[in-house]
Amino acid sequence: MKPLADLAQILLSSGPPGWAVLTILLLQVGKMLGRVVNLSMKGVWMAWDESKKWFIRLTGWGLVKNLLKAAVLYLAFSAFSSEISDRIQWVEQMAFNPIYLAPLENDTSSEALAAYTRKAQKFLGPDEHTLFLKRTAEIAARCGSTSLSFFEVYESECGCNPFAVNARPIFDRQGRLIRVDTVAAGQIQFTAAGVDGLMVGGEAVTMRSVKDAIRSRRLSWLMDVEQVYMARASGGHPLPKPCDVYTAVFMPAFVGGGPGTVLASVNSSRPDFYYQNIGLDGWKLSESGKILNLQSARDGKITVNDLALCLAAKKAAVMGLR
Repeated sequence: MKPLADLAQILLSSGPPGWAVLTILLLQVGKMLGRVVNLSMKGVWMAWDESKKWFIRLTGWGLVKNLLKAAVLYLAFSAFSSEISDRIQWVEQMAFNPIYLAPLENDTSSEALAAYTRKAQKFLGPDEHTLFLKRTAEIAARCGSTSLSFFEVYESECGCNPFAVNARPIFDRQGRLIRVDTVAAGQIQFTAAGVDGLMVGGEAVTMRSVKDAIRSRRLSWLMDVEQVYMARASGGHPLPKPCDVYTAVFMPAFVGGGPGTVLASVNSSRPDFYYQNIGLDGWKLSESGKILNLQSARDGKITVNDLALCLAAKKAAVMGLR
């Protein structure tokens, strides 16, 4: 069911062409399902003759009826595509692919950590992998945290690839590509604002030096930057939970805040912080403890609780639970 639900959501979000394709698919599937029911009643021996009737008629009154049906479906998709997609997501997450928060939050086992480190191993050589695990454990201990909490944040920020780079194209007014800018890079996706004022080895850290370190795979130096960044971001506060670590990485000014603390908002002085991270909004918990990610749940605010639910959902994916 999940591939079908994903296909429907992709088509619904693709505008008029997607709505048209989904309309045709639903008409065809409905026609075929109706014929399957008839075949089950009439018997297998009539299958060959009946199969000729499975396809949508393209002539006569049959064509008119199908065009009317298609028009109704197309208008429904064009008017309510986001609502329909939201309902599909709700059904999928509630019934077909539920993720419960409590077991994921409580699972701090070595098996959980191993799921992340195996993923990191795909991007690193043996010595790099050993260094990454060792330095992460040291930094986590300094922050009153755990390696697992840090790896949960790594997964969200860089997909457990410490050499990951997030770049965006810059165009001129005529739509011509001028350059590609690196927005964030590294294991916790360092930004120009984030590294401003940091010193490593007696030298100021810049985005240029971060990008150079990634190109030359200087993982030890990147971990040094992470250590001084997290020391400054935590402000001496322990970071026991993954969402605490993520708050320090994302919005360190709010370290120590409760679940309802708003980290970014469309109504703040920097709405760009919200729009650049809009995927962190829209998370909620059902009454039965299931994690839901819905368009209708987006309220224009990213909270600490949003971070916790987002990290837990991604943890389920890494551990193969979804």
